[in-house]
Amino acid sequence: MNHIRKIDRYLLIFGILIISVCGAYADGDIFPFTLHKVRSSDTISKIIKRYNIKGERLDILEHLNPGLFVKKGNKKIAYLKKFKLIKIPFIKKVKKNHYHVSAGLFFGTYQEEINNKQRISQEQNALYTLGASFRHYYEATNNSLNMSLNFTQFNASKKSDQSSAKPKPEISLAIHHILHGLLLTEFSPYYGLEVERFNTFNSEELLADTENHIEYYQHKSLYMTIGSQIKLDFIEEKSTIRIAYSYTGLSKTSGPSEYKGSKYAITYRHNLYEDYFIELFHRGYNLEGTGSLNTKRNGFNLTHYF
Repeated sequence: MNHIRKIDRYLLIFGILIISVCGAYADGDIFPFTLHKVRSSDTISKIIKRYNIKGERLDILEHLNPGLFVKKGNKKIAYLKKFKLIKIPFIKKVKKNHYHVSAGLFFGTYQEEINNKQRISQEQNALYTLGASFRHYYEATNNSLNMSLNFTQFNASKKSDQSSAKPKPEISLAIHHILHGLLLTEFSPYYGLEVERFNTFNSEELLADTENHIEYYQHKSLYMTIGSQIKLDFIEEKSTIRIAYSYTGLSKTSGPSEYKGSKYAITYRHNLYEDYFIELFHRGYNLEGTGSLNTKRNGFNLTHYF
């Protein structure tokens, strides 16, 4: 298991280095832009109409894509076929700051294996989960900084004798640096830090004596995270998939053993109406501490952007 942890750590460090190097060489135009993948059916007229490019933005389009337009006499002719990607300037007034609030719930499982022999399993369903986030967009570099806070309250856990205990809420805080439209047309990698407070059972005591009551230990972990947001432009660019992988950097516990390891998350987001979105997610944890801890969570959030 230790050699797997080392491989995970090296992969994470390598990923952060790659993204950092890419960010250092990202285009530094003073005009914020997104990337458009040129298809065989595209014409410059269709692209201009699709992105509502007019006035000053036409000049910026030409500035961002040298060689796209060639002047012949009094006319400018577009040579679109030689481009695989073209930069599309944002509307002049870019909204630098975004806020959003979300609410939802999820269903999951908790499974811990002690000494590679005994297991304790439990459903892990959330009464509710609430979240809020803030994003600041940096026009000059086409990057953004995203900060989010989430609060989750779980149902009480029960033993076979019907005794139960309600856990304290779980809290997570994340700070991500996002590189928009980097490398590929709809690909935005990011990296950052996440802090979580989560609960585990007094598993050894419960397995040793069925008369013991359920108790919870609280753990606080700092994760290093890499991930990517991918726009799905085949559904009118109203949907994105976000994939993230995290590895524990530091941890602290109220229990007998710290838990360290990795986690992952896959999130699908779709625009329902104007500034309202729905997010469907799957998250998993693979941690080592008193035993081998494996949890999986599936759920949804309803989100409103300001």
